[in-house]
Amino acid sequence: VHTGDIGEFDEDNYLKITDRKKDIIVSLGGDNIAPSKIENLLTLSPEIEQACVFGEQKNYIAALLVLNSESKSSDEDIQRYIDEVNKDLTQPEKIKKFIFIDEPFSIENNLMTPTMKVRRHEVQKKYQNQIDQIENDEKELKKKIIKFREDELHHKDIAYDEGATKKGIYFFMDKIIKAGSKIAIKIS
Repeated sequence: VHTGDIGEFDEDNYLKITDRKKDIIVSLGGDNIAPSKIENLLTLSPEIEQACVFGEQKNYIAALLVLNSESKSSDEDIQRYIDEVNKDLTQPEKIKKFIFIDEPFSIENNLMTPTMKVRRHEVQKKYQNQIDQIENDEKELKKKIIKFREDELHHKDIAYDEGATKKGIYFFMDKIIKAGSKIAIKIS
């Protein structure tokens, strides 16, 4: 059977999938993304020595970056460069997050093959905590957006109408998310 996967047998003789023969990231939406294309674009900058991107079964692409040892670039400089790179990428390929790592990928630390290709599964194993932090940051951001929208809908946009009569109290909502029109709610 040819699945396009690379694997090894463990001590109990079970097959363990460790990598893909054809190095493709399949996003959460089912898009096939070639990581080498993105990594090559990133390393065109003299400031970025090496890059490894991730996004398997995620709705974003994240990059681990090794900066040139003489780099004086700030986070903002790198973000501007990534924004430029993103202009040449399709929506699913765009880099949403990045983090810096200090140790370059090498044959000695088993993060590169003898043919100088990044061993994505080894990089992922070594930097799993940082990769998990990217995902946790993404989840926290979503929670904050949802909380903001709930607060905006239930609290900020309600103004008490001082001219309310005996028949009821009227509240005016200046904005409803996605509705954008002014409505009145009658409470009897």
